[in-house]
Amino acid sequence: MYCKKCGQEIKKDDLFCCNCGNKINNEIKNTKPKKTKKLNISFLVLPLILLVIAFITIRIYPNYNKYGFINTSGNLIIPYEYDDVNRFSDGLASVKKDNKWGFINTSGELVIPHEYDYAGTFINGLASVEKDDKYGFINKFGDLVVPCIYDETSDYLDGYAFVKKDDEHGFVDTKGKIIKPYTEDFDSSCKFTTSGLLRVEKNNKYGFININSGKLVIPYIYDDTEFTFSNGLASVKKDNKWGFINTSGKLVIPYEYDAADSFDNELASVKKGNKWGFINTSGKLVIPYECDTVNEFSDGFASVKKDNKWGFINASGKLVVPYEYDNVHEFSGGLASVEKDNKWGFIDTSGKLVIHYEYQDTSNFHNGFSMVKKGTKWGLINTSNELVITYQYSHFKDFSEGLVAIQRKDNNWLNLIFKK
Repeated sequence: MYCKKCGQEIKKDDLFCCNCGNKINNEIKNTKPKKTKKLNISFLVLPLILLVIAFITIRIYPNYNKYGFINTSGNLIIPYEYDDVNRFSDGLASVKKDNKWGFINTSGELVIPHEYDYAGTFINGLASVEKDDKYGFINKFGDLVVPCIYDETSDYLDGYAFVKKDDEHGFVDTKGKIIKPYTEDFDSSCKFTTSGLLRVEKNNKYGFININSGKLVIPYIYDDTEFTFSNGLASVKKDNKWGFINTSGKLVIPYEYDAADSFDNELASVKKGNKWGFINTSGKLVIPYECDTVNEFSDGFASVKKDNKWGFINASGKLVVPYEYDNVHEFSGGLASVEKDNKWGFIDTSGKLVIHYEYQDTSNFHNGFSMVKKGTKWGLINTSNELVITYQYSHFKDFSEGLVAIQRKDNNWLNLIFKK
C-alpha cells in the first residue's frame, strides 16, 4: 500500500504515513502513484526492527524537527506535528506546538490544551507548568491546583512543595493550600529531606527548617551537609570534619571523618585519609578503610574499588563479588555490566558471567533492555543477549524512568519509552 499524498510505501495497520504524516483512510489504493518531480524524503525515515514482547512506545525526530510516536510494530500512531516533547509519565506526555505546551495520551489525543509556556512531566499526579514567567501545578485532568503565581517552585516531596513569591517563601500541599509561610530571611533553599525537613543556607552556613511549622529546628552552624536524612541521620561538616546528626539536630556519630555520604541500606561510606570504609547507624566500622573508591547502593549492592580493581558488597557489608574488574556499572534488574581487557559483559548478583565480554560499552538494564556498543555504534539487547535494535546509533542518553534517547550519525534522535 502507498500513501496518496507522497507515494511512500506504508504498512497495512499504519494510521499515518511515516514520511509525510498524512492520515491513512479506507480509500487508499494498493497501487503506487505515478512518479512526479516532487522530492521524496523517504530516506529520512528511521528504519526500526523491534522484536520486543513488552509494549514500547517510540518517538522519532525527523530532519524537519517534528516529533511523532510509533509502536513496537513500527506503525506511526501519533503523526509528526510537535516541536518538542517530554517522556510519558502517568499515561501522559507534555508536547509543544506553536510555542505552547499541552499534554497528550498514548493514543495521541490532546487531553490538556496547548496553553503553557512550559510543562514538565507528571510526578505523583502533578506536573509543573509555566505561564508568563510564573509557575504552578496542574493535575491529570488539567485543573490548576496550584496557581501560576510563584517565581520559584520545587518538586513535591512527602506532599509538599517549596514556593517563592517576591521575597516571601513558604510551602504548598498537593491541593495548593499554603502551609505556614517561612518569612525569616535566608540566602537559598536546597531541597526537602524525607523527614519533612528542608535544608537552608544563610551566610554560608547550613541548617534545617520544619516544613509543617516553618520554624528553624536545626540552626545555621554547619559548613556543609548532605541534602537528606536517611535512616534518621544526615552527615554534616563542622571544622573540616564530618559526623552525623539526627532529625533533632543531636550529634550521634562524632566528627571524625574526612568525608561522609548518606546512609543507604543502613550503611554509610566514610573516608579517613585516602581510604573509604563503611559504618552502620551506630557508627561501628563494618568494612575497614581499604577501598580507594566507593559508589552508592543499587539493587542492594554497592561497587567498591581496591588496588585498581572493582568488586561489589551487599547490604550486610560482605564482599560478594571479588575485586577483579577493570570497571563496572551498578546493578539494575539483577545484572551489572563489568569490564575486562577493554571488553564489557554482564554478571548476575552471584558474580556469574551471564553475557560474555564482547562490547565496547554498555548501559544498565532497564525493563529488560540495555544499550550496548560495538565498534562505534550502539544497539539494544535484551537480558538473553538477543539484538533487538541493530547497531546504528552514534550516541544515546541513558534511561530515565524507562526512557532512553539514542542518536544516529545524521543527528536524528530516537526515544524508547518502556511501559510495563
